Amino acid sequence: MNEGGQCNSSTSHFSVDITPPNEGRLRAGPFYDMVVTYTDSTESMHVVWEGYIDNESGIKSFNIRLLEAASCGVADSGNLTPVPGQNWLVLDPGISEFTYVDLGLVVS
Repeated sequence: MNEGGQCNSSTSHFSVDITPPNEGRLRAGPFYDMVVTYTDSTESMHVVWEGYIDNESGIKSFNIRLLEAASCGVADSGNLTPVPGQNWLVLDPGISEFTYVDLGLVVS
């Protein structure tokens, strides 16, 4: 209450979605859900994803980034670094595929 005897109040209601989205599957290369994948091009890589859904609050965006390992061995799949010059891409939720171009990948 202020000195004039007037009182103001306001309320807000909100909810918090604490459930994770349903994890879909990813294809970077010829097959879905591979731990390590390959491309036959040093200049491009096509990536496709499907089934990522959040029924409670929706998907705001997809953030993707191209990473590389020291070798093509499964043992190196946990030690990934960003491909030089490739930053995070933020894509609208209606997008389900992307092609990286002008990469200049090195054969290992």
